[in-house]
Amino acid sequence: DEGNVLVDGFVPWERKETFLNRISFFMGQRGFLGVTVWDIPPVDGFRLIKEIYGIDEESYRERVERFSEILNVKKLLKTPLRKLSLGERTKVELIASLLHLPEFILLDEPTIGMDVISQKRIWDFLKEYNNETGATILITSHYTRDLEELGKRIMVLHKGKILFDGEKKQLQEKVKGMREFRVRCRDRNVKLPVEGYRWEEDTAVFNAPDGEVKEIAFTIAGIDGVIDIHIEDPAFEDVIRRVFKEADNEEVS
Repeated sequence: DEGNVLVDGFVPWERKETFLNRISFFMGQRGFLGVTVWDIPPVDGFRLIKEIYGIDEESYRERVERFSEILNVKKLLKTPLRKLSLGERTKVELIASLLHLPEFILLDEPTIGMDVISQKRIWDFLKEYNNETGATILITSHYTRDLEELGKRIMVLHKGKILFDGEKKQLQEKVKGMREFRVRCRDRNVKLPVEGYRWEEDTAVFNAPDGEVKEIAFTIAGIDGVIDIHIEDPAFEDVIRRVFKEADNEEVS
């Protein structure tokens, strides 16, 4: 195959300064600060970034103040990076990667290993940044909540092939007319009269068509060992799982 890959009119591998000033790459477990300023406070690393990108003092102060307030890390900026928790380091690394207001951002597993509160702060922060700057944010992640919370266009890759490429709502259409059963049981020895359910601790989880919900619920309710039945719309994780399952079935056939 031949051709050129362009990003906003630039050839990435040429690494032109104008192009590099407009992009940023952020990895959840490793960032610029961790490599360069491990033993000193994040704010000193921010100063280094300010000089690298030629950010004026007023803009620099305003961005650090605003970003750190949104991510709730203002009190941590003078603490040596090595003393921060994983979630705290991730937040200050994210600030560092966005100080120069990049227009194209690559995020790799941005919330990996973080608690739910920290995840929510990062999601809200990225949404606000996107709304205010119009930046393009490309996320690669195995954690479907990142995609569910932030994705507008979703691309699903499997074994080097593109299984889906489109808007999130189009992907969710794949489970339209389906409901998710969550059946809490006494233990995993309880047998349910359905195929393809999976266990999440003591809860069996599976999807079923809307038209079969009442019959299935009635049948399961009478099984010894079933404690509780909860029925809801399928989780986004199940939507992705369905795409992979369809691909595997096509390979077998």
